Amino acid sequence: MQGSEPYAEADIRVDDHPEPVTELLRLFGIYSTSRRAYMRTMGGIGDFAGIVDDAERDAFVAANLKTEEAS
Repeated sequence: MQGSEPYAEADIRVDDHPEPVTELLRLFGIYSTSRRAYMRTMGGIGDFAGIVDDAERDAFVAANLKTEEAS
């Protein structure tokens, strides 16, 4: 997946799984409900530092999980 950064947002591989499409859907579900919000706290082009405080990061992820689940 490519986001706004010059590197892939996620690299989900299911090469050796006996049911690759089913496994890809499962892994993407995990990614989209938790990891995507977390990745938005990492440093990048617009904010090199990102969110480094654990409590602030957890609050950001929790708030964005609610926003993404509602959409």
